[in-house]
Amino acid sequence: MKKRLSIVYIFIFLVGSFCKMSAREVTLFNDGWEFKKGPFSKEAMQAAVKWNAGWQEVTLPHTWNADDMQKKVSAFYEGVGYYRKKCIFPESMKGKRLFLRFEGVGSCAEVYVNGYLTGTHKGAYSAFVCEIGSQVKFGEENEIIVKADNTARPDVIPVNHVLFGVYGGIYRPVWLVITEPCGIVVNDCASSGVYITQKNVSKQSAEVNVKVKVDNATLAPVPLVLENVIYDGSGKLVRKHNQAFELTPQGVQSYSS
Repeated sequence: MKKRLSIVYIFIFLVGSFCKMSAREVTLFNDGWEFKKGPFSKEAMQAAVKWNAGWQEVTLPHTWNADDMQKKVSAFYEGVGYYRKKCIFPESMKGKRLFLRFEGVGSCAEVYVNGYLTGTHKGAYSAFVCEIGSQVKFGEENEIIVKADNTARPDVIPVNHVLFGVYGGIYRPVWLVITEPCGIVVNDCASSGVYITQKNVSKQSAEVNVKVKVDNATLAPVPLVLENVIYDGSGKLVRKHNQAFELTPQGVQSYSS
């Protein structure tokens, strides 16, 4: 795809042959959280009286080292903290796919929905995604627990707190992402699922390649049309490309144009 170079905007659309597919819905999920320091054993978490006491209301982003890290680095809290959020997902979300996208948790995380482990992540400085729809009770109250741990360990960089301390907590925003059963992937290393590369770039033109990963969570193949549209900085249409294909069930496919 070789076209004149200006300020370029690329839009990706995915359309079902037999039904109209809405775009993903992305909303902030930062309010209504509670926090308490740990650690707690599994038995303690299940003991309602001890577990339910002593929670502090917080709004994300949040770190438990906001004060102690500034006063004396050698004495800051290094260990486990818990975040809890109770929320209701409406019945209208049934049939959709639900994801939580964490932009950063220091430094290792475990995510639970209604007691079920839905995802883990190592590393404080990269985003990750957990799909939670199969654990959600629609129309009822759900409990989301995030266990965060900033303890130094040899398998997670940095391996110690000598050069700098790693702040513990959900220290970057969290997003709720809602999609159709078929769509551009959400959980491909927490990326957008769209990869744009260019070569032979000059003042007059550039070759642009668009790679899109598409995911089908159903048990049947789905006929789709992938449409890439490029506009320049003035809003003028530069190029449109349509690609029809059948998306195989329970799998991810990549398409380039």
